[in-house]
Order: sequence, then C-alpha cells, then structure tokens
Amino acid sequence: MAGNSWDREIINTRERPLSSDINALQSQLDRTLRDVLMKMFVGRASATSDISDTPNSGFIGDSLKCRPSNPVGNSLKVAAGLGFMYSPGDTPAAIGGLSGLDDLSFYKPLPLLADANLVGLPAGPGAGQDR
Repeated sequence: MAGNSWDREIINTRERPLSSDINALQSQLDRTLRDVLMKMFVGRASATSDISDTPNSGFIGDSLKCRPSNPVGNSLKVAAGLGFMYSPGDTPAAIGGLSGLDDLSFYKPLPLLADANLVGLPAGPGAGQDR
C-alpha cells in the first residue's frame, strides 16, 4: 500500500480476503477519516499564505472540559468527548501482532467515553501566589 491516505486495498470478485486484508482495509479507512479531520482543524500559517500551519491538537466542542464539581472537596469533573493529538513520530504497525493492523495516521484520537470525576486534588497556593 502506498503512502497516500486516499489509496485503497482492492479485493477482487470471488477473491477470498484474508484477515490481514480486512485489517489493512480498516487501517486505511481509519487513516483517511483522521486525515480529513486533521485537514479540517488545521489553520493557515498566516492570513496571506496558502501554506498550512502545524495541525492543531485539541478537543472538539466542550470535550474534556474541566469544571469544579466540589470546590470545598477539591474535586473536578472532566466532560466526556473527543480530542486529537498530532504525533508524527507515532505510527505503530502490526498492532497486537496482527498482520495489516496498522495505525497509519499522525493524528491520534483522545477519547473519553464517560464523564470522569477527579477527587482529592492538591490545594492551590495561598492568596497572592500564582499557580
């Protein structure tokens, strides 16, 4: 498979795909989706330039937003959601020892499936001190 996110693995008529073929198909579809999201979230280097800036790492909407849930007890609520991190050095192959199951995109998802409550956080500094 070439290095283009729009390339496809073809399974011909009456051809019996192997699990590695199906894994390669899934890996390529995942890469294409994440590359499209990365292009949607990237900004331009400047207002007069057509050159793209480094892809943004961040969260979609209010995903992973932190709010105090009990200020007296020093607890924090983190909202469920989805974010992405740009990590060009991270492209694992044969994940779990499975042939064809690769993470081909540099854009890594950061999912949080349910709200999280963090309790027992350390107290902030006293008055007059910056955090």
